[in-house]
Amino acid sequence: MKYLSALLIAFVPVLALAQDTDEEVIVIAELNRSEVQGFIKEVQAQFYEIYNANNDDDRYDVECYEATPTGSHIRQEVCEPKFFIDARSANANAHRTGSDNLVNDAALRADHARDFEELQRRMEEMTTSNAQFREIASILTQLRARLAQLTR
Repeated sequence: MKYLSALLIAFVPVLALAQDTDEEVIVIAELNRSEVQGFIKEVQAQFYEIYNANNDDDRYDVECYEATPTGSHIRQEVCEPKFFIDARSANANAHRTGSDNLVNDAALRADHARDFEELQRRMEEMTTSNAQFREIASILTQLRARLAQLTR
């Protein structure tokens, strides 16, 4: 796995990709939309990998998978906490057996608001206690900001 670290040079966000003994410095502000999206996918995978490895409750692990949104033919990566994936699955199974109504994601999110708050608390705690996680989170924030800038 490549290790990503953030550097700030004269307030210009850059990425340093350690590849064997060579480092390639990438200026985030110079990346195009496609490049930013590729880096986001890579950094996000590392972000959740570090989080899941250091999280002590598997219900709050985050799993990423490919899905095709309703009304689209374009697959997208979706990352969700395990408790939410399990809740959706349980609701679908209960609906199939006739013991519950099928509810949409918004209703499931509302039902699990406390779990989402706990997930947020766990990630914030890890940001303060784990330097590698904090660094990856910073890079991800910078990349997402650049993507937002490019899509305005």
